[in-house]
Amino acid sequence: MSLLNPSRNSFKYLQDNGIPRTLVYTGSSKVAASSSMGRTQKKLKTYLDIYQTENVVFASIQVTAYNTIMVGYSVESENPQAKLLLEQLCRRINLMSALLEATKNALIFGDAYLEKRRQKDGTVAHLFPVDPQTMIIDIDNYGRVVSYHQEINGQKGPILKPSDILHFRFFEIPSSPYGLSLIEPNLKVIERKRVADESISNALIRHGTGKLLVKVGTEADGQIPPPETMDDIRDSLEDLNESNEIIVPWMIDVSTIDEKGIQGVDEYYSYFLSQLVTGLMCPEEALGLGKGTTEATAKTKAVLWERMLKAYQYSISQVLERDLFNEYLLSKGFIDPATQEPVYSSIIFDSVTEEDEAMRAKWLGNLIGAFKGGKLPLTLNEVRKLLKLAPRKDMEDVVEISPQGMGTPQTGAPSPTGATPQQNVTPQQVPQGEENNNGVVRTEPQNP
Repeated sequence: MSLLNPSRNSFKYLQDNGIPRTLVYTGSSKVAASSSMGRTQKKLKTYLDIYQTENVVFASIQVTAYNTIMVGYSVESENPQAKLLLEQLCRRINLMSALLEATKNALIFGDAYLEKRRQKDGTVAHLFPVDPQTMIIDIDNYGRVVSYHQEINGQKGPILKPSDILHFRFFEIPSSPYGLSLIEPNLKVIERKRVADESISNALIRHGTGKLLVKVGTEADGQIPPPETMDDIRDSLEDLNESNEIIVPWMIDVSTIDEKGIQGVDEYYSYFLSQLVTGLMCPEEALGLGKGTTEATAKTKAVLWERMLKAYQYSISQVLERDLFNEYLLSKGFIDPATQEPVYSSIIFDSVTEEDEAMRAKWLGNLIGAFKGGKLPLTLNEVRKLLKLAPRKDMEDVVEISPQGMGTPQTGAPSPTGATPQQNVTPQQVPQGEENNNGVVRTEPQNP
């Protein structure tokens, strides 16, 4: 290992394999000084307040989280016994409930932490959600996580090992171990929308209904009625509602003004609402706001939104496979002898819609249908990969398709059209001078 100019702010070039060559923090200590990287509890509390008080933000995060997690999942593994153990683990720790909470926290605060609480033998017994407002990440000069700890009311909690925490984040920040809150980019829009909502609300109260204009006396009288008379009339009309009738003498004229209400209020409200929905990356249709949406645009939005949700699902699955499944399989002795690593296992979330799967299946059907009497250009494992399924060792070979296509009926089985299939006759079974199924005429004598 060589060091060039090892001063406080210098770059360190390390030759050992696996050691980073770039820095995200410079200093003399091996562990960064528990820096929050500009992340303060005040900011995090602001995000939580907005989530709890802004209905559009609340609905967007709820809908996104539920559609990401509650669609269900399946566990895949090369080893059937390992798959069974992982499925039992997921049920025992109530994985879906923990992931739903983590997904909400990751969207609100930018980060979510699940503590792996263990039994006496070290096996994970429960995933406990940790309040992201209290969690601090300790990193070294290269940005690698060294430990975690909580800070509550200024008090530093116990040190937690990285192996005891599942850390989720959907939007990464360069040179920071923390993620970006979904609310952070929308803070200005939310503030402006609140001002607009307040103004519109006050305007509706002020101008939403017509105002009464009461004229007392006539110009011929040439006198202004006394204040007591004006006050009496005002008090009489002050508590009017839809069930009241107004009866006045001839010298009092009652009319209405300001009957047009507020002009263009819908445009003002829709402007800020559309900006907020865009920033939250949740389609209006999912929030019940898809006014004027056509079937074509709604279908396109559904596909694009599902791909966004799949990105969230992929991020979650990577953390689970790396920090939960592998650890559990190693403890149970499921090690690949070739790589000395845990046997390959994965978690695959179901889709919200079937649009992508339907298009992919149609494409595969057309491809297979075009290869009659030859080998497919794909192995079954490659087909499984296109369908987002884990590979299988018994599906590594290329499939050869008969001239009748895949799924050709066997001898004696009814054909799709109801006709009886022909018997498969070998050349030795064809009598002399008769034609076989391939159009070849046998002329030589047959063996007894």
